[in-house]
Amino acid sequence: MTDVHDNKTRSYNMCRIKSKGTKPEILVRKFLFSKGFRYRLNVKSLPGTIRKWSIMGIEKPLGRIKDRYFFNTVNIESLSRNGILRLWWYSHLTIDTSRKDHFELTKVLLSRQDIAVGIFERRLGSISCIRRGILDYLKDHPSVLKSEDETRELIKYINLIGGVKNLSMLKLSEVKTILEKFSTS
Repeated sequence: MTDVHDNKTRSYNMCRIKSKGTKPEILVRKFLFSKGFRYRLNVKSLPGTIRKWSIMGIEKPLGRIKDRYFFNTVNIESLSRNGILRLWWYSHLTIDTSRKDHFELTKVLLSRQDIAVGIFERRLGSISCIRRGILDYLKDHPSVLKSEDETRELIKYINLIGGVKNLSMLKLSEVKTILEKFSTS
């Protein structure tokens, strides 16, 4: 397809196109702010945060933003795209308001990076009772929590159990029973 403008006119038109603060971007930002979403734009000190939202020409931009950056996703691995979102999701998925310290499980999760990777970068992290059961078990068994090898064996054990049982159908009490069997083996 040939261009309808000559090079000089095309260059003039292109240099007038804004890349920041466009009308659709401002509308989406105002809408998100009114719904309680708080965020910062183009923070150079935070790795992975300088990224365009790419919502031009999309019929439902809020849906695109939710899909890309928040919670409408099929797999849990995609929830940890960059550092800030990863921390938010770790705390959001491990917070337990029934405990005296709401962030007790979050502290266990973040005590070692391999625990977070072992749980959240596998399907285990998408099953709430498994996630809470493993973190409860690690909190109650500090020797397993301190040992990378034992933690790895625990996660392997849960994966093996998942080969013969439907983990997503288990209750938290059943998960705790399975994990107690791990400590006796």
